[in-house]
Amino acid sequence: MTEHDFSAEYHYDKEKDCFIELVKNDREPFITKHKRHKVEELKVNGSSFISDRPYSEPLKTSYFEATNGREDFVIKRWRDRIESPLRYEIAEGYIEVTNKS
Repeated sequence: MTEHDFSAEYHYDKEKDCFIELVKNDREPFITKHKRHKVEELKVNGSSFISDRPYSEPLKTSYFEATNGREDFVIKRWRDRIESPLRYEIAEGYIEVTNKS
């Protein structure tokens, strides 16, 4: 859960020739889906971000590290379509970048 859970979306209305703001609440579906799971705060390692596409690309798959202070995790973040919400997967471990030649 982040401050971006309530960030608006903007869609272009061709008929009116303007952008329409859509209010979003991505937190409620998350809470509903995970209400039986243990939730704890993770601190993201900001220098660990890695992606298969440029940062500005909305359909990229990205990975970053986070910790709860006891364990280290890798978080995968992606979406299949631009209008789909971001999806996340978490696994224990850390990112290791290697050069295969």
